[in-house]
Amino acid sequence: MHLVLQAQSEIPLYKQIVRQIALQISDGSLPPDFCLPSIRFVAKEVNVAIVTVKTAYEELEKRGYLYTLAGKGSFVSPSARQRIARDGFHLETKAEEFIAACRTEGLSDSEIIALLIKKTEEPCS
Repeated sequence: MHLVLQAQSEIPLYKQIVRQIALQISDGSLPPDFCLPSIRFVAKEVNVAIVTVKTAYEELEKRGYLYTLAGKGSFVSPSARQRIARDGFHLETKAEEFIAACRTEGLSDSEIIALLIKKTEEPCS
């Protein structure tokens, strides 16, 4: 498992972790029943607070992408790839990236909404 976090990103660190793990599950890099590194290990490796990684793992478990066995660790759910596809996780990720890029360009929330409305009103080409 490989994680690269951007401290200056508008996207919270725990969401960056969720996104990267989900994408690695989706592309098959993290196969079903793969045992993820411990929360403490990941926190030390990416230099974040333990609670940040714990929150990410909890979010992944809540979405059904991971399961936890007491005393053994967190594992990739056998149905995680299907859940990720069904949930539209990739679209959610792209939407977050779009919003972050707009904010980086200085657009306000109302300007972002207006841009989206304008684009949905344009005919498809």
